[in-house]
Amino acid sequence: MVFSVVFCGGSGLIGPNNTSITTIKLDPGYYIMECYVKMPNGKFHTLMGMAKPIIVTQEDSGNLPPIPDIEITISKNEGIKYSENLTSGTHIFSVNFIDQGPHEHFIGHDVNLVKLDAIADLDNLEAWMNWSTPFGLKTPVPEGATFLGGVNESLAGSTGYFKATLTSGNYAFISEVPNSKSKGMFKTFTIK
Repeated sequence: MVFSVVFCGGSGLIGPNNTSITTIKLDPGYYIMECYVKMPNGKFHTLMGMAKPIIVTQEDSGNLPPIPDIEITISKNEGIKYSENLTSGTHIFSVNFIDQGPHEHFIGHDVNLVKLDAIADLDNLEAWMNWSTPFGLKTPVPEGATFLGGVNESLAGSTGYFKATLTSGNYAFISEVPNSKSKGMFKTFTIK
């Protein structure tokens, strides 16, 4: 029997004391839900038991996709694009994966929403998002950054959804890829 690994979405990064609601469509099959963030000692959370199997049956759940009020697209060539008139309040974000493919760190792109405090260092945050470096995705999260969810790496042509509340302050959409700024996959915005 031959198995292939296909990344098909999941929750984006989420900070302590926050809740993430992400919606993705899964076809029948065998899945593994895992966390690939690193402990302070560099061990992946998967080695600490944060990997669980999921079996999706043929039975249709009857669930319909949520209705988004903010649409995001992500592509290797175009980066992250979204509606420029973001407002405060609770929103349903759709993340449309135009394409997908490995970056220099051997995996594809995703979208994470992060709130940025005044002390946030954007260069440090960008570097931290690259798991393939010794300090990448290693606990703790860079100071001044609070992750609010998103949609993990998904297949080209797929759409995932996440719910988040925006209050006044500075934010970013960022992908877990090396050099996200130069790829257009690190976009900052402000909510008044």
